[in-house]
Amino acid sequence: MDSEYARPPPNPDVYQTAEVDPKAAWDEASVKNKTFLITGGASGIGAGVVKRLAELGGAVIIGDLQEVQSFVEEVRKSTGNPNIHSIKCDVTDYKSQCNLFRKALELSPNKAIDSVFANAGVGEIGKSWAPRPFVPGQPEDPPEPIMTTMNVNITGVIYTAYLALQYFRAHPNLAKDAFPTASHDRSLVLIGSIASLYPLTSGPFYNASKHAVLGLFRSLRQTALPDRIRVNLLCPYWIETPIIPFGAKLLLSGTDYAKMEDVVDIATRCMGDYSVAGHIFLVFPRNVGGVQEIFNDEPKDLDCFNRNAVRALNRVSAMQGWVEWGRNVLYAALGWYRS
Repeated sequence: MDSEYARPPPNPDVYQTAEVDPKAAWDEASVKNKTFLITGGASGIGAGVVKRLAELGGAVIIGDLQEVQSFVEEVRKSTGNPNIHSIKCDVTDYKSQCNLFRKALELSPNKAIDSVFANAGVGEIGKSWAPRPFVPGQPEDPPEPIMTTMNVNITGVIYTAYLALQYFRAHPNLAKDAFPTASHDRSLVLIGSIASLYPLTSGPFYNASKHAVLGLFRSLRQTALPDRIRVNLLCPYWIETPIIPFGAKLLLSGTDYAKMEDVVDIATRCMGDYSVAGHIFLVFPRNVGGVQEIFNDEPKDLDCFNRNAVRALNRVSAMQGWVEWGRNVLYAALGWYRS
């Protein structure tokens, strides 16, 4: 490493650096003159990260389905950074994402893409799981479920991650066997949710998509090892963003949200800090800890969450066994036979 902020090199078996102190200073100067691509960068978390990277001197390309030129002009003016651009992109369309990466490379001052934030996402769209009138045996099939949430939150993320790795591997003048430094770094940041870890009964598709992002991260942080590509995952708690529907805001009224600035800070750090790799960051409300790491020892041992889950499943299995035993005893006492 080549900085006063340097930390130990990655674990040789699992591409994961030492535990991170989210409040510690890091080499923000390493962001300058690098190129960052962010999907869904026109609002919410993405917009906050765009502004922060622009302030630090990075070139930022936004891929978004919305028209965001006014936002781009605002960021250029407020930061004095002219290297902020937007490209219209439908993340659910592979060709549209290919076009995004191709144009981002053309716009990049250093003719490379150094870091990608697969941030585009939506909440639960439609009510596919709600009871609907249906009579079996009739000619009409049940209505097709609305797959928008899955298409954006996992198919789109897979496209972004896949293209990011392809472009990172073709990064000019970077040796594949060198560990990250301020001048030699490639980074992929994925965004999950607290729903990556816990059930969200009101949003089955959203819950499934965020669980899938966690699974994608767990694979990529290891398979990216040969190319020394950093992969990190953010799992924010509820944050006041456009993705939260009005009904959910009513239910959450009176509770604490996680702070947007905390998510933006750790996302920016994951994109720019070459010493952070292979980590999952939960972002809770500050009164319960704020930014925290989880699953740090996952490659070596089961984490606490998994151990508790296994214990719970074992208890359920044991209880089912006792219930079955009791039923058999009752049948035997009554002289009944089970087929």
